[in-house]
Amino acid sequence: MNNRLVFENPGAIDVRAICTFGVSAKDGQSPIGYFGTGLKYAIAILLRNKHRITIYSGLEVCEFGVRPAMIRMHEFQIVTMNGEPLGFTTDVGRDWKMWMCYREIFCNMLDEGGQVYRSAEPITPDAGKTFVVVDGPEFSKAHDSRGEYFVEATRPAVAGKRAEIYHGAAGGIFYRRLRVKDADAAFTYNILSRVELTEDRTAAWEFELKEAAASALLACDDREIIAAALTRPRNTFEHELDFKAPSEPPGAAFVQVVQELRETRIRDLNLTAVETVARHLAVALEPGLFECTEIEARVFDRAVLFAEMLGFQPRKYPIVFVEGLGDDVLAAAKGGKILLTRQIFDQGTKRVALALIEESIHLRKGYGDCTRSMQTYLLEQIVSLGELHVLKEPL
Repeated sequence: MNNRLVFENPGAIDVRAICTFGVSAKDGQSPIGYFGTGLKYAIAILLRNKHRITIYSGLEVCEFGVRPAMIRMHEFQIVTMNGEPLGFTTDVGRDWKMWMCYREIFCNMLDEGGQVYRSAEPITPDAGKTFVVVDGPEFSKAHDSRGEYFVEATRPAVAGKRAEIYHGAAGGIFYRRLRVKDADAAFTYNILSRVELTEDRTAAWEFELKEAAASALLACDDREIIAAALTRPRNTFEHELDFKAPSEPPGAAFVQVVQELRETRIRDLNLTAVETVARHLAVALEPGLFECTEIEARVFDRAVLFAEMLGFQPRKYPIVFVEGLGDDVLAAAKGGKILLTRQIFDQGTKRVALALIEESIHLRKGYGDCTRSMQTYLLEQIVSLGELHVLKEPL
């Protein structure tokens, strides 16, 4: 397999920008990178991993290599250009992976409006071009899997002003098509509005990503995308979106989906979406409340006391009694509150106690329904209760 990749950019790069830290002089109006360190890191890491890299700056050819040197009784590999030592070693970027090297060179190409391709043919230097030629199996592999780090699709499902949404999960959030944050997201979000990046091209502030994504969903016309995003489980990117943050109002599709989900899946629904729609419509969309009867109050008090005797603390959170939460939903943990429906009291004190314990665990630990973490926690509690009430000593 041909592992030799050529990145071809218009214009000849200033050789001083290759070997001097802190120099970033790109021609684009909105470059992805601007720190002036990424290319040096990429060169060092490629050499450390026994790859070859040559840069053709116009008619000038820059061959990179290493030269051993003893510094304070330790041997280092000094990076060289055409045999002359540069001011850094192959130890820079110790935690960087090979895909990060690919990301740097690829982003430079995007910033300059260039192209990348495989070629085994010799390079003919051109006074008006820059060629970055890299040869190595790991770098080639990163090129083949670049879809994990860059958005290559051109037709978004949602084309918002601040973000695009593409079908399919990519395991991260993207900024100007570059992956800048790992995330458990149901869709691929490509942020278009300004995002501050750190020196390693990751998002400095997560709220910038979330606000832009929320803005795109508020304006979205695709009801299926809206519904899927608004009912994501805990600890996912969409579940943590705050739809009150963007200044723009919700669109008609967003309002309709929220109203429908409130009736059928309130337990799963992102409550900030409910609050945003309620504010927009100037109506209250919270589930209807009810007042316990004397018998229901006795059931509730006994259930709370039992949960507390087992070591749980449901009264640490506000407990609200609601008429309903949708089909087959008897209780929920939402907005820092425990919601109990009238129907759950029909199933007896034991069921109410179970609900109080379960929902207080959701609020205290953040574990989702039907998750391994929730299962493990409950099993640990069973063993602990056995130690306390059966063995009366630790196992």
